[in-house]
Amino acid sequence: MMNPTEPPPPDDKPKSSVNLAPVRIAEVTTKELASVRPFIGRLIELKKVVLSPEVTGILETLSVEEGDYVTGDKTVIAEIDTTWSDLTLQQAEAQIALYSVQLDLQKVELERLERLSQTRVVTDSEINQQKIVTEQLARQIALSELNRDEAKERLERSQIVAPFDGIVVRKTAEIGQRVTSGTEIVEMISRGEVYAEIQIGETYLKQLSIGDTIPIFVEALGLTLAGQIEAIVPYGPSSSRTFPVKVLLKDLDNELKVGMSVTAYIETRSPTEGIVVPKDAVWIQTQGDTVWVFVPNDASDDQAESDVAAQVSGKVYQLPVDIVVRGVEEYLIEPKSGENRHLLTAGAQVVIEGLERLAEGQEVRLVSINPAFFEHLPQAFGHQTIDPKPRKDLSVEEILAEARKQKREQQDGTAVTP
Repeated sequence: MMNPTEPPPPDDKPKSSVNLAPVRIAEVTTKELASVRPFIGRLIELKKVVLSPEVTGILETLSVEEGDYVTGDKTVIAEIDTTWSDLTLQQAEAQIALYSVQLDLQKVELERLERLSQTRVVTDSEINQQKIVTEQLARQIALSELNRDEAKERLERSQIVAPFDGIVVRKTAEIGQRVTSGTEIVEMISRGEVYAEIQIGETYLKQLSIGDTIPIFVEALGLTLAGQIEAIVPYGPSSSRTFPVKVLLKDLDNELKVGMSVTAYIETRSPTEGIVVPKDAVWIQTQGDTVWVFVPNDASDDQAESDVAAQVSGKVYQLPVDIVVRGVEEYLIEPKSGENRHLLTAGAQVVIEGLERLAEGQEVRLVSINPAFFEHLPQAFGHQTIDPKPRKDLSVEEILAEARKQKREQQDGTAVTP
């Protein structure tokens, strides 16, 4: 029988990970990271045009509404009534036929007079008079042909066709309205590509060149896209000392809308190579910045079979660090001196959520795991497949890294032209 004054025997059962503090982790990497600065801008159209008729008449058809997509050189946007142009064309063709018959008769008469002139039956004055009549008919035919061609051209121009692939953004006329040359019918903008117009400070312009790739974050869509600098406009407002930079973006899914706010990220200094962690891994405090390194527990086969959660538990250790480079989504850090300094290496795991409530050496459990973490676990634990949510965009750092790689290849002469 147990003496009530004696302490209870130690519990040899493994502590359930369910009662441990939950944390999320991410992997430490070693790579280049550049200091970047955000610049605000907005999406603008690549092309914009106001369509107007070239002929006067009644607007007979108007087949588009605001927001409609149109195809360049195919979509007929509007048609002007062609009644008067048709009549003008018929009249011109009738005149050509009439004058042609008369011309043929006068030519025959001229030939007859020229033959008679050899016998001195007719005078030179009569022959010259006949030549004048013939030339006048020829000029009448030429004038009628011009009228005919003009009528045909008016008929062709009575249709207003979309000049490029785009979207109708404004309609300013209605069917039945009398329009003249210059009357605004619709306004349309291009689609498929848009510009991100960014206002860049004068001190950063020297770091940009035409053709550079920079990341553009579209706030409304939560997308980070790679854009290419198309133009650096050498004129800007003197008060702000900024200059517009136009960055071309592909809009294959028609998601980008003109007027949306965007943020461009520009490298402000050359990249530095070192230890890189997500910015959420750094606990910024007045007394010094720190990170928490996660060290997984060692587990036997028996433990793995009895408690599957053992594979996602471990201890955390705090390391003081200095932030060397501040990226958009990541920080390049340097560990300070300390006994746990050796833990912060490429491939290590750091806590990115739940770090505010941790203590040195505390045992924790993972609630969201980096898939790469399971690749290093013993086979006895099995392999848990995690399918990350697919995303169509890249991170700011990935775009900047790819842009730096392309620049190096171009400088080395090894770049492959697509």
